[in-house]
This record gives sequence, structure tokens and C-alpha cells, in this order.
Amino acid sequence: MDEKKESLFRNKSYLYLIAGQLISNFGTWLNILGVTTLVAIQWNASPVEVSLVPLSLMLPMILFGTIAGVFVDRIDRKKVMILSDLFSGVAVLGLVLAEASWHVYLILFIQGTLSAMFTPAKNGKLKEIVPEEHMQQAMAVSSMINSTSKIAGPIISGVLVAAFGVKIVFYIDALTYFISALLLFGVPATVHLTKETSDEKESFMSQFLGGFKFLRTKSSLLIGMFSATVVFFVLQLADTQFGVLVRQLPEMEVEVLGFIMAGAGAGILVSSTILSKVKIQKFEHTIGLGTAIVGLEFVIIVFIIKYLPIHLILITGPLIIFIGAGAFAFVMIPFQTAAQKETPVEYSGRVFGTINSTFTLATLLGTLSGGILVALTNVNFVFVCSGTGLMLIGAVLFGYYQAKNKKHKMIKAADEGL
Repeated sequence: MDEKKESLFRNKSYLYLIAGQLISNFGTWLNILGVTTLVAIQWNASPVEVSLVPLSLMLPMILFGTIAGVFVDRIDRKKVMILSDLFSGVAVLGLVLAEASWHVYLILFIQGTLSAMFTPAKNGKLKEIVPEEHMQQAMAVSSMINSTSKIAGPIISGVLVAAFGVKIVFYIDALTYFISALLLFGVPATVHLTKETSDEKESFMSQFLGGFKFLRTKSSLLIGMFSATVVFFVLQLADTQFGVLVRQLPEMEVEVLGFIMAGAGAGILVSSTILSKVKIQKFEHTIGLGTAIVGLEFVIIVFIIKYLPIHLILITGPLIIFIGAGAFAFVMIPFQTAAQKETPVEYSGRVFGTINSTFTLATLLGTLSGGILVALTNVNFVFVCSGTGLMLIGAVLFGYYQAKNKKHKMIKAADEGL
């Protein structure tokens, strides 16, 4: 039977790849809470020292993401993923022996560097083994795994840390990396490697610039990447300040924050499930509309927190966040699907390395900007302005794509009339 006509879940290569992601993602979220507990609570680190934990993970992707993508396009992606998992497992075991904050930062930086290699390799491997008609479903399933791991991982990690101490989650996380590496042996080797020229240095630089040149030729991908980057920036700006927004309440601040966080995870999970079954025809329109809805969510949540009684906040707050987070999935999954479909397999490492670096930089800047802007103004003002800006960007994107689509139809009609 033709593999392209089979169900995605009959694709054995894909199942090995996604099983590895499921296991390693779960371990990663166990580890995140474990590291935070170790540094912030057991070692009683300062706020600045605690903030360096996520920075140590993000910085390698910003610095090396695009460069790593070039290497991934030159060598077997399967080997890259397996070696990244194996070395990540060894690095995590190093956390068991860590005795100072700088030990943790160094290990997390190594993990981030390995992740900068693994992520474009995985995206390139998806391009190789998943037929185009199944790509949206594959992206949605990946998002479902991320969301489920983000919800379940910290909860289980908290139980394990309370019962057995923080080191147990590091052992488990290392084990998940080793299991993931074993599963990846079931993935076929790369068959689309970038051809080398006689001058190795020129070849590398040419390939490095090739990713940027390719993106410049795809206006739809550039606009999609811009809008998704802006959403990433604003989301992180807000995510880091939700605690500040909720603490304006006179009572039940922790309960409201917990419900809101659960609503966000559930929204992405439900939207990802929908997108795994329903195919989007016009991804550009979906990105514009999703961006606008995310912005509207930020504006509405401020008025809910400020004016509604607590019993209504417990209902409407998580519901609004559920809708906004779901809209975010309708921004990211269509964009990732389009990027996979539009990018030739030999360029996938470089292109996705650039995309991941851009998103990570937006996340970092959003994290830093959130605290600064709230300190200079107030949290309500930041949420309302950010939401309004996203609504305007979403409306402009939606209008642009509508006009572009209309123009395309007119040109097609004129050509057919000749």
C-alpha cells in the first residue's frame, strides 16, 4: 500500500520519533520543576540567580540555533538526535552532583546547546518521513504532547520531590533521554544531505546564508514568522506577569492563578486535538484571526480580574484563558505546518534553526520586558496595551491576506478569460 495513503499512525518511522518526543518531553518538565526547587528553595538563591535558570536554557538556541541548523543539514539527522539525547542524559545526571548555582547554569547551557541541535534535526526528520497531507496532523500531535507534558510533568514532579527528594527527578529525566535515544534507532537514516563543495569553509557560509535567502523568497512564511514571533513576545511578557495581575485580588489569588494556568494548558490541548483532525485550508487567515483573539483575551482578562466578584472570576477567568490559549495554537500549528510544507528537506535544518532562534529570542525579550514595563507603569496597562496591539496586528494580517486572496482570484479569472 502507498505510504502516503495510509494513516499517520501507521507510519512506523513517525511513531518511533513521536514516542521519543513524548518520553523526553515528560522528563524535561519533571526536570524544570526539580531545578527550580533546587535553586530557588533548597539553595535559597536570589531573584537574579533564579532568573538565570531559564536564561541558561534559552541562550544557546539564540546563539547557535541557525548555525546548528547548518550542521544538521550536512550530516545524518538521526545520528544528531540520538547523540543529543545520549549527551543530554549524561548532562542531566550531572545535576545530581551539582553543589553551586554556576554548576546548574553550566549544565543547563550544555542541555540548551544539545537542544539547539536536536530541534532542527527533529523538524528535518519530520519533513523526511511524514507525507505533506499528514503534516498538519503531525504538528498538532506534537503540540498535544507538549501541552500534556507541561500539565502533567510539574504535577508528578512535585509529588516525587515531596516524597523522595529533588534528585529523583534528575535520574528519571536522564532515563527518559536514554529511552528516547533507543526509540530513535527505529527512525530511518537521513537520505537528503546537503552536498559539499571543494571549499569546506565557503560551503558552510553559503549554506548558513542560504537559510536566510530562502526565507526571503517566501513572503507568506516571513509574515507568518513575524506574527508568530510577536505573539510569542507578548505571550511571554504576559505569562511572567500573571501572578502580578492576579495578586490584585483580595482573596483566593493562588486558586485563581492555578485555574488560569490549567485553562491555558487545556486550551492548547483541545485546539491541538481539533487541528489533528480538521484540515485548515487558508493558514494565513487563521494566523491573523488567532493573533487577534489572543489580543482580545489579554484585554478581557484585565476587566474580569478588576471588576468581577471572585466566584465569577473562578469561572470566566479560566474560560477566557482557555479560548486565548486555544487561539495561540491556531497561530503556531498552521505556521509550523506551512513552514514544513514550503521548506525543501535539504533546507529544513537551517530554516527551522532560524525560526527557533527567533522565537527563543522573542521569549527572552518578552520575559525581560514584562518586568520592566510593569515596574514603569502597571500590570493592567501592560496587558491592555499588549492585547490591543495584538488585535490590531491580527486585523491587519487578516485584511492583508483577504486582499491578497482577492487579487489572486482576479488575476486567475483574467487569465482564464484570455
